Amino acid sequence: MRTPSSIGLPDKFASWRKGQDRALKDILYSSERFDMLTTPTGSGKSATYMGIAAINEGQRVCVLTATRALQDQLLSDFRTMGLVDMRGRQNYDCEIAEVTAADAVCTAGVWCEYLKLPGCGY
Repeated sequence: MRTPSSIGLPDKFASWRKGQDRALKDILYSSERFDMLTTPTGSGKSATYMGIAAINEGQRVCVLTATRALQDQLLSDFRTMGLVDMRGRQNYDCEIAEVTAADAVCTAGVWCEYLKLPGCGY
């Protein structure tokens, strides 16, 4: 199996952890539309699924996380691969009111001039 950095993962991922290469191969060669990876904390799930993303260059990959801390960690580790961060409306401030984008007037169907401009953070 090629090394993580040879398939496009950041240099900090120098080698595969035990079982990572097998998980990567199992998912890559699966004929299923969706695959799940259920392994313990610290087993290297992030490098495994980002390795799959690197090998399947040109295809979209979506990673859903349960915590903002994990989202921050993924972005820190894989931003160089093109990973971008998208969060829920409550994580963005409204540009025209003292509320988050989750409670902004645009959520109630009211037109907001910032929706067309790059001024809306959401």
